[in-house]
Amino acid sequence: MAPIQQRVDPLDRVAGEIVPAPSGGPGEAAAVVDLVVAAATATPARLLGLTDVGALEPGRRADLVHLDEGLEVVAVMRCGLWL
Repeated sequence: MAPIQQRVDPLDRVAGEIVPAPSGGPGEAAAVVDLVVAAATATPARLLGLTDVGALEPGRRADLVHLDEGLEVVAVMRCGLWL
């Protein structure tokens, strides 16, 4: 496994980072959602040197959790298979 590297660049988001609430229209809200999703998926995978996770793309392992509006687990997919 690749060593974890600490990054100081403010554009390099990490899991658990506080993201400001949007103050503009729907486009800004969508941008914040993109930052939050990246902070929980692609950034940790990249920092850990994992190349098969972190995004839903062909050739990557599909691990995901489907949540309802109350954030309750509806379904779980692991390695591309619903459990």
